[in-house]
Amino acid sequence: MEKPKLSARPASSALNGSDKLAPKIVAAAPQWYESNRRLYDAEIAAMKDFLPDSSQFSLGFQADTKRMFWRVAVSPTVAGRRTRKWTLLMVYDDDHPKVRYGGSVKVYPVLPNHADMMALVRNSRVTPKTIPHLLAGPGGFYMCTADTASIQADQRVTSAAQCLRFAMRWINVFELGLRDQRTWSLFQKHGRI
Repeated sequence: MEKPKLSARPASSALNGSDKLAPKIVAAAPQWYESNRRLYDAEIAAMKDFLPDSSQFSLGFQADTKRMFWRVAVSPTVAGRRTRKWTLLMVYDDDHPKVRYGGSVKVYPVLPNHADMMALVRNSRVTPKTIPHLLAGPGGFYMCTADTASIQADQRVTSAAQCLRFAMRWINVFELGLRDQRTWSLFQKHGRI
């Protein structure tokens, strides 16, 4: 199997602007895309199928960890209106595919980032002034796009395209919640939206 070329520039941190998303580690075993070419090809095909406009996404590999990632730009429609443009960094765990809380593809909001999102919440009329369903990780805050209960028992793989679908739902609820207290209150609770 031919090894994918690594990007010359590492991915940016979603939260703090540093040039590394994950802490420096030395991968002892090959990355999942090196040992499973069929899954690698399936991930690329799924993303191209979900986002036919190739200008919306790019594939990369972190220089230090060799983790595969997608940089995605989306602008969902909420209540009939386009929302702000969102840039997401979707980073695969070393052991992808794994069924786990949050999935094995982490979706980091880059633009707006966590600080930008908190400013939006503070400047809104909604309460509480907290953003639910964000998890803290080594690269900053990432969206909890799915819990293990929402992944079917017979489905072993959660692709980046599936995580993107869940992330866009998360963004839709966040954007609508900023305009509607009832939605924001439901968003605060686990499993309500």
